[in-house]
Amino acid sequence: MPEAVLLYAAGVRQPQAKAGLTLGLSSLLMLGLAALLFFEVVRPFHDNNIDQPLVLWALGLGAILSLLALCLHKGATLLNVLALVLNVTGLILVGLVVWSLSHMKLM
Repeated sequence: MPEAVLLYAAGVRQPQAKAGLTLGLSSLLMLGLAALLFFEVVRPFHDNNIDQPLVLWALGLGAILSLLALCLHKGATLLNVLALVLNVTGLILVGLVVWSLSHMKLM
């Protein structure tokens, strides 16, 4: 079984910790989806007008989910901090790539 499933099935007693774990794993899932979209594994059509907003949307949603879990003190703090840092880093890097591609001049 994957580690995430084993971690979730480990028998978390407190409902708040389970909610924080669910939000943290959902945030990491959004990060994975954004990576698959960015590297064109899911949609290999080279249509940046569609793919770039989807990647930014997925990273933004992942950051919001982990920030929500941290602000509401839902538990799994380390997982949510890690997910927030990774999603914000992804947002910055993808934003820089989009910005550099938009300022590139072709012949």
